Amino acid sequence: MKKKERIKGRAAAIIGMIALILISVPVGSCVSLARERGKVTVLYYGSDDEWGILEDLAWYSSQAANLVTLAGKYLPEQDAQVSAVRAARLAVPPRSTPSASGALSSRMHVLRSLTALGMGSFRV
Repeated sequence: MKKKERIKGRAAAIIGMIALILISVPVGSCVSLARERGKVTVLYYGSDDEWGILEDLAWYSSQAANLVTLAGKYLPEQDAQVSAVRAARLAVPPRSTPSASGALSSRMHVLRSLTALGMGSFRV
């Protein structure tokens, strides 16, 4: 009789272990994906101590508008650097996806080339 009870106990343990494994896979995946989504959200929107991509784009756009206005007063209308900054600023749509915003943020680094105009240093 003891042998049958041990087999029943072992079968119950195996079934329990399979059930726990089947439950832990989706739960673990959900937790780790939620953690990664939180990291991406902070990168895109920013946090209390970091600027996000959206804030960087707004800053780049504002600085580009100021610099194009100022450079337009002293440089020829068709200057290559001023035209590049103007085109990069106009390429920023009012609302875009995170991947598009990241690509635009990379393109807005054109502002670094304005240091050659003698406009000072920038937070880029």
